[in-house]
Amino acid sequence: SLPYVFQSTDHMFKALNGKAGEMIKADIEKAGFVFLYWGDGGSRNLINNKRPITKPEDLKGLKIRVMDSKLMVNTLNAMGAIATPMAQGEVYSALQQGVLDGWENNPVTLLTLKLYEVSDIFSWTRHFMVPDLVIISKQAFAKLTPEQQKALVEAGHEAEAKQREYWNAFVGKTVEELKTHNVKFNEVDVAPFVQAVQPVWEEYKAKFGTELLDLIIAANK
Repeated sequence: SLPYVFQSTDHMFKALNGKAGEMIKADIEKAGFVFLYWGDGGSRNLINNKRPITKPEDLKGLKIRVMDSKLMVNTLNAMGAIATPMAQGEVYSALQQGVLDGWENNPVTLLTLKLYEVSDIFSWTRHFMVPDLVIISKQAFAKLTPEQQKALVEAGHEAEAKQREYWNAFVGKTVEELKTHNVKFNEVDVAPFVQAVQPVWEEYKAKFGTELLDLIIAANK
């Protein structure tokens, strides 16, 4: 969940299908679950109603809604914003009333919640890229026959590729639809943002060590 821990979707899947993923799967198993597949959940990006965000300085003074998460609060503050924890259901009215200047998420959320009516500038900062995953409890898995278990695991392998394909197509379609609602999209050079969030990484390293992080980084080389 660290900001910019994955440099791209390809990097994310390369890491998750490699040594880093095996380390995470071991923890999933210890917690009592059988892993089935990684899903693409897209990336979280900056959306606001003031200006395009192309560098950390552009966030100065902007109140950006985040989930009530210490990691998210610290990340957005490090990027230059005024992180403002708030329930998603309150975001529309807060943007409308000027309590918020923006928020962060993906195009699908922007469209489905009609937040494009009150925030129409979308900057592809891709600061969070957290995979979804599908798991089944060991207890439920044990009730299946060996043949069913084998079929379920094989279906998981197939589903990973298909879900990624469907997600990419869905996001592309969503972006085009948002453009018809006058949402403006801009690409971002993320290098200055990556540098800005390094204190968040350092806090993580001090608390959890670097073993998993090193494996994720190595997957992109």
